[in-house]
Amino acid sequence: MRFFVGNNEGETRSTTTYAGVCKLTEGDLVSVGITRSGESEIVKLYRLKSDGYLEYAGTDNEPFLWKRQSEQVSIRAWSYGTSTQTENTLTPPESYDYSLETDQQTNGYNELLYCKVMDKKCSDGTITFTFYHQLARVVFNVKHELENDLSVTSHFVGQATSFPVVARFAIPEGNSNVGTWTTKGTYNTIIPKTETTQSGYRRTYSVVVFPSSYGATTTLLTIKNSDGDYVYKTTSSGSTTLNGGNQYFYTITVKNGFVQDFSYKNRSEERRVGKE
Repeated sequence: MRFFVGNNEGETRSTTTYAGVCKLTEGDLVSVGITRSGESEIVKLYRLKSDGYLEYAGTDNEPFLWKRQSEQVSIRAWSYGTSTQTENTLTPPESYDYSLETDQQTNGYNELLYCKVMDKKCSDGTITFTFYHQLARVVFNVKHELENDLSVTSHFVGQATSFPVVARFAIPEGNSNVGTWTTKGTYNTIIPKTETTQSGYRRTYSVVVFPSSYGATTTLLTIKNSDGDYVYKTTSSGSTTLNGGNQYFYTITVKNGFVQDFSYKNRSEERRVGKE
């Protein structure tokens, strides 16, 4: 039996290639869990080869073997998009509290790719894993009303008292390929990654966050400069939902005394927030 990684993008996450978006590449580790009838799940480590197949990367020289061709097992897989084994590499993702990286500029993005359970026999031949992103990515394209003016001394996403950075994953159910997250009451701000500035803007930032409905007036982006703090928040009239496996674009214009937002995803509107 051979394991093969197929479409590792799953749902559309980006229509534009941005530096730092984590995809499975040669050398990345993949955890594979197999459950036999009446037994507990066993998890083993594999590594992605250049041809898309997985090779065993464990230390016991005992990769998965079917006992007979007709034996059926339940099999699933997950990856954190890294070539280095971490503390939770072999722990099922739903079995521990997952923490977001709070400095994504210095330490890189979080990633969780998940392939839901399949029932397979050895006689089925090569098993193809299709992974789906379980986190959400937000891109902020920022400009100033004066074309060449946007000084930034610091910037961050979220709010230290209300923006969740720890959550527990629940595996996808039914026909969905994306699971859900339950936050755990730990909050912080996140330093986003500074991307290559997109044409027509003064700054481009991106951040990976938990999929969730973020309530009214939730702080999403704060830009500090010599004038003070310019804060972009969700509207006062309702929440903003960020779904797993999706990327969202915000276009923000910093003006004298307020932030003006012209577009959110595919919805056109204008929002103004007073300078704090």
